Amino acid sequence: QRRGRLIMELNLAAVLLFSLASLSALRCQQPINCRWGSFGGWSECDGCTRTKVQTRRVDVFAQFGGTPCPG
Repeated sequence: QRRGRLIMELNLAAVLLFSLASLSALRCQQPINCRWGSFGGWSECDGCTRTKVQTRRVDVFAQFGGTPCPG
């Protein structure tokens, strides 16, 4: 019984050390700020609202505490 308990304690210690190492690795990442892509072309004029729409997509999403895209 002692041997089984010792193995469990060692496994728990290994899991905790691995978790801390993983957390430290994440903290070492440099922040990546969000970056918008270019605007696409204008849509056709909507007859009901009399508006045109222009869209763009996110090229790079914010990661590791970087600034999110506004809007």
